[in-house]
Amino acid sequence: PFQSTVTYVGSAEEADLSSAGPLNYTGRTVLRVRSDYAGRLYLRGSSLAGYEDGMWKALPDEVFQEAAHQGVSPRVLFFPAMSTEHGPEHTATVNNVGAVGNCVYAPYFLTVQELEENGMTMVNDSLLARRQGRWSHTLSFVELPEPHTSVPTGDVTIVFTREPRPGADFGRYPQFVLDHYLDVPQDCQDYLTQLCWDNGIYDLGYADPIETAERIAALLAERCDYDISAPPAPQGTDPVLYFLNESRRGYCMHYASAAALMLRSLSIPARYVSGFTVESVPDREVAVPDRAAHAWVEVWAPGFG
Repeated sequence: PFQSTVTYVGSAEEADLSSAGPLNYTGRTVLRVRSDYAGRLYLRGSSLAGYEDGMWKALPDEVFQEAAHQGVSPRVLFFPAMSTEHGPEHTATVNNVGAVGNCVYAPYFLTVQELEENGMTMVNDSLLARRQGRWSHTLSFVELPEPHTSVPTGDVTIVFTREPRPGADFGRYPQFVLDHYLDVPQDCQDYLTQLCWDNGIYDLGYADPIETAERIAALLAERCDYDISAPPAPQGTDPVLYFLNESRRGYCMHYASAAALMLRSLSIPARYVSGFTVESVPDREVAVPDRAAHAWVEVWAPGFG
C-alpha cells in the first residue's frame, strides 16, 4: 500500500516445503531486541494461508479487497489485546540488522497503537510492513493471563488463555477465517483426517479447538523426530505426507505445515507463520542469531483471535 509520499514495503515471501533440506546456519546476528519483558518472545513475521504442491503462499490481494468492501476489520492483529483481560503492558524495540523480508518482526498481543507514526502499516491480516528505509521499531504489547492449559511437546508448544472479555466485537472477520483458512489439498485431506481419527482425535474441533491443537501437537511429537539434517521429500511427493508417513524426520517447517493441515482437516482454521524466537532479558539488548528463525502455527480460537 502507498500513503502520499511514504512507501511501505510488505512481505510476499513463500515457504517452499518441497525443497526444505538440511539446515545450515552462519551464526550471524539478524535482529537486536531490547524489551522490559522477561522470557521467550515469538517475533511474528508474516503468515501464509494457501498450501499447494508443497508450497505455502499468501492469499491474493483480491481476496482482501473484497473483504474490505464487506466490512472486515483491518486491525485484526490487535484482536487478542482488545478482547482479553490481560496483565502488564510491555514494550519491545526490534532492530532488523539482517533478517530477510520486509515485514516488522513483532511480538504477539499488540496493543492498539499508532502504527504509521512508528514506520509501520498493517497489510491485510497477515503482517506489519515497515516503511522503506526504516529498520528499527518500538511496539507495545500486553502480557496475557496465566494459561489454563499448556502442553510442551518438543518443538511444538501450544499455549492458550482464559475466556475473552465479554462483548469483544470481531465483526465479519470470523466468517472470513472460515472461508479462507480451511483449505486442504484433496490428496492430503483423506489421509490427514484418517490419521487424526486413528489416534482418537475427532469431533473436538467443533467444541474445543484448543484441546484438539494440543492433541495434534502431542501426536506429532510422538510420531516424528526433530532433525535439522532431514533431506527434502522426493520429487513428486507431497512433503507433508512424506514427513508424516515415511521419513518421520523434519524440523519446524514440517511440524508447522503438518499441524496446520491436520487442524484444517478437522474443520479448525489454521495458518503457517514464520518469524524468530528470542529469550528476552529485561532492559538488555539481546542479539538474535539466524538459527533462531522459526515456523509455527496460528490456530483460530473463537472469541479470542
